[in-house]
Amino acid sequence: EDLWLYSVNQLHAGAPKSWYSVPAAAADVFERAVRALVPVLFDHSPDLLYQLVTMVAPSELAASGVPVYTTVQHAGELIVT
Repeated sequence: EDLWLYSVNQLHAGAPKSWYSVPAAAADVFERAVRALVPVLFDHSPDLLYQLVTMVAPSELAASGVPVYTTVQHAGELIVT
């Protein structure tokens, strides 16, 4: 998260929100997969993963061998990231 700190996200109201995560143990696999999926972006920004500006579909990550976990947050619930 921003500044390498944890965060607490509360969904006050509205439709459920889907969250996707990759375990820290899979960081190397994740980085290799993202580099393979969007190589042009890394050419322009080698530190792309630290900028929190790129979205990759969870299905593409999973197809690349990255373990992806999903949870759904409902109104009134907290998610700690």
